[in-house]
Amino acid sequence: MSAPPDAITLALGAVPAIDPFGLDIEIDGAVAARTIAATGPGLFRTFRQAGDHLLKAGEIVGFLQRGPVLLPVLMPETGWLLATAPDGLRVEHGTPVVRILIGREEIAQ
Repeated sequence: MSAPPDAITLALGAVPAIDPFGLDIEIDGAVAARTIAATGPGLFRTFRQAGDHLLKAGEIVGFLQRGPVLLPVLMPETGWLLATAPDGLRVEHGTPVVRILIGREEIAQ
């Protein structure tokens, strides 16, 4: 039985690594997604929703709350927000909190 002409088939070969937000994404052999991890313990506070417009490097995507102090979680480079950890999630150093799609010229077109 053959697939209908408009069907899309995905074939996964050997997957070298999987992160907590899903499979690594590559475009033309270059890593296209990046995970931002918490820099220490606290509560992650969501500031933006996935799918927001193109975000520039340095824009705030969330906060790490340590008691009354809110430390910003910044976009490391220009791109789009793919996923965030749930608001209020208790995190430790290295816990993945944000997943971004790196802004590349061929993606933006």
